[in-house]
Amino acid sequence: MQAISDFYQQMRHIAVALTCVAAVTALAACTPSPRESPDPTDPTSAQHQAATHITHGAGRLTVVESDKAQTALNGRQFSVIQEYSGGDGEDFSAAQLTEDGDIVALARDTASETGSRNVGRVDSGNYQQIADTTVFWGGQFHEVVAVSTTSETTAWLENTGSDGFAGTDAWKLFMLHDGVVREVASSQENLPDVTSPDFGDLVVATSEDGTRFTLAITGETAPPDGGSRHKRSYLIEGLVDPLMWEEPAQHTTLAVHDLGQTQLASVVQDTAWQVQSSSENGVTTFAVSSTDLTSDSPEPVQRLVYEPGVRVHHHIVSDGSMIAVRASMGGETWIDIMTPQTMDITRVLLDSAPADIALCDGLLAWTSPAADDRSSPVFIFTTDTGTLWSTDVSDNLGSIACRDGYIMWQAMDASVDQGATAVVVAWQE
Repeated sequence: MQAISDFYQQMRHIAVALTCVAAVTALAACTPSPRESPDPTDPTSAQHQAATHITHGAGRLTVVESDKAQTALNGRQFSVIQEYSGGDGEDFSAAQLTEDGDIVALARDTASETGSRNVGRVDSGNYQQIADTTVFWGGQFHEVVAVSTTSETTAWLENTGSDGFAGTDAWKLFMLHDGVVREVASSQENLPDVTSPDFGDLVVATSEDGTRFTLAITGETAPPDGGSRHKRSYLIEGLVDPLMWEEPAQHTTLAVHDLGQTQLASVVQDTAWQVQSSSENGVTTFAVSSTDLTSDSPEPVQRLVYEPGVRVHHHIVSDGSMIAVRASMGGETWIDIMTPQTMDITRVLLDSAPADIALCDGLLAWTSPAADDRSSPVFIFTTDTGTLWSTDVSDNLGSIACRDGYIMWQAMDASVDQGATAVVVAWQE
């Protein structure tokens, strides 16, 4: 009997030990790693806010560190499909990519012309100007500030100025279609009435009833009831009737959305996203807001509020399904990639603030100019796999563009006066 009693006593000890092991294992499995949201099921918790530096609106948080990036190799993760350097004396700057990975660029022959740069494309290794809008400006200096393309249409925004510098209140939006150039909108003919304008994304798309475009603009404006001018943001939506290409009459239908005292907007599926800021007792708080453009009375709604002390860059980028912003606090710098439906966030921690970022088709790319070491990396984060890559670029100029799986960066070309080399790669990972 004593042997049986001892046996059951041992079994009780073993059961207690196994229960403790199971409890510890379960606790370990439920305990988040230091790099995850402390409680992704409760985004309103104090622990979650402390980890995200966000006081309202954040969903699940995933953190990625840029110093853990893997090396992307030509022929493996990407392939170089095009490189172009401006000719000697040609002031060349790549501006955007077409859906086929071709380069849309701005250039002028500085040896013979001191005025404006015009829009062109790189075709078969040669830069070809596609339009000259001097006649529309009556000889005034003008500069291209934004470009967007479809397979059939190229659209670009120009700003005018004096003494070789753009930046006055006047702007014009042009489109090229079947070899025909038309002015489709302007500050003179169309609202909003703003001074010192700052321009954001220009997006053009083909639809069944014509060519649609959106243009983000912000600037100083007078309130309807008078008083001092203050900065407001607008989003201009336009539809260009196909008749525009047959006759020079105005065939543009416009809708101007007043987004209030926000920053430049980026559009995702009939919703405009902006960065807002407010100050109280000398403390500035930044928020990410959204505006339903289909509403009869659209008003910005705060979706994400950062804690005081966080600084958020005014420019939001999007790929039509996600948005991303740059932010910093103290010695920390990061990029937040957000899913609009859930406001789940993937945060990429950075060693330094990026000069330029781009988002397309689930690829986030960013870079900064090369400094003393004459080179700096281009980073590419694939949102589908959660993998971060980097490739080193000598004499990096710090600009980036992304479209339909193609990525473009630029580097100095020391062999050419004022020269730059644009490199286009097809991402394969």
